[in-house]
Amino acid sequence: MKRGITSLIEESNYNHFDFKSGQNDPTKHLKSASLDVPDVDGIYFVFTPRKDVTEFDGHLNFDLDNRKLKLIYFGIAGGIAKSGKIGNQKLKGRINNVVGASSIKRAKYWDAFMTSNGIEEFKIYYCPLAQPQNFEKSFYQYLDTNKLIYPALNKRRGRPSEKRINDRPTY
Repeated sequence: MKRGITSLIEESNYNHFDFKSGQNDPTKHLKSASLDVPDVDGIYFVFTPRKDVTEFDGHLNFDLDNRKLKLIYFGIAGGIAKSGKIGNQKLKGRINNVVGASSIKRAKYWDAFMTSNGIEEFKIYYCPLAQPQNFEKSFYQYLDTNKLIYPALNKRRGRPSEKRINDRPTY
């Protein structure tokens, strides 16, 4: 699976942007940082500089752009769901939208998570992909079959409420 993620990122010419914590207006910062993200079907991977390596999360560690990074989230945008529903939110819109049922702005959620875990930046790599649901399914199957942990923000294929962010274990 690691090779598949690396290949997608390589095929996308390492297209990425940085999201920094501690901004006065995280939502405005994310919109500004993601200006070049195309509005197409695809997948995005959120990495943070790697602090430590354990035997339980080695599959989440990557070397990209000569940096040691840890995958802490991936998300999909667009494509066609198993039910046949066409995803109308493409990469740029999905990245800049909200998370969870309580509609927390993604930028505010990321900033709160970063602050509570002492993370200064995220590197977000985005990859156009016609059927991102297929990748998502195979990724989760791989993790489940091999009894591997999910990226920190994909823990239960969902996210905690804003008030529970500080209760989460560190990544």
